[in-house]
Formats: sequence, structure tokens, C-alpha cells
Amino acid sequence: FIFSAPYAGIFAWADPMDFKRRFPTIYRLYMRWTSYTPSTAVEIGHKHVSFAEVERLFANRFVMERVIYSGFFMPLFAWVLAINVRLRILPRRLHDFLTRLQGWESGVPCGPLLSYSIRISARKK
Repeated sequence: FIFSAPYAGIFAWADPMDFKRRFPTIYRLYMRWTSYTPSTAVEIGHKHVSFAEVERLFANRFVMERVIYSGFFMPLFAWVLAINVRLRILPRRLHDFLTRLQGWESGVPCGPLLSYSIRISARKK
């Protein structure tokens, strides 16, 4: 099977999907300023996993066949697209192009240190 998840690399802190959990004070100010109400609690975020966590999860169940670390620019794309969804400042064609570029870039290997996501091909043990 294919396992894909946000990776706990050096850019995990920049995840806009985890901003509210990592920076609750700033997020509460944003909510007050914009009258925005999130659909989930502020304490709920976007979990980034380490390789050790994946190894424990797979232990005695699956054999990893291929590991790809990718997504160097993913935080940048995610922020631009997330802001655009709320503010609608980019033309639709540019938003769609950035979405496709983000999808392509998510498959470009960049090593564990600089990656934003991890993708693992595994088989049953």
C-alpha cells in the first residue's frame, strides 16, 4: 500500500493546516479580527510524523519498499492557496496552476531534512 503523510522535517512549523494549534494566540486574534469560526477546535492540528513514528506504526505488519521525502516548496504553496481560498485575490487560472504545481512538486524528492511530506510504498509482512 501507499502511505502518505506530512513529515516532521524542519518546515513542519510552517504548515498552515497546523497554524492554529502551534500559534493559538495569534490564531485567536485572527478569529476575532475576521469573525472567522473554524470548523474544528483550535487545539486540533495537522500531525506531522517522524520516520521513527512510521517505523513503530509499521512494525511487524508491513515492510517498507520505498521511501520518498518530498515537498520542499509545499508550505509556500499551501499558504498562498489557503489565503487565496479565503480572500480570493488570485485569478482562478493562477490558483488552478499553483494547485497543479503543488501536486507535481509533492512528488519531487528532496531528502528528509528539507521535506514537508513522506510517501512510503509498503507491502504486508
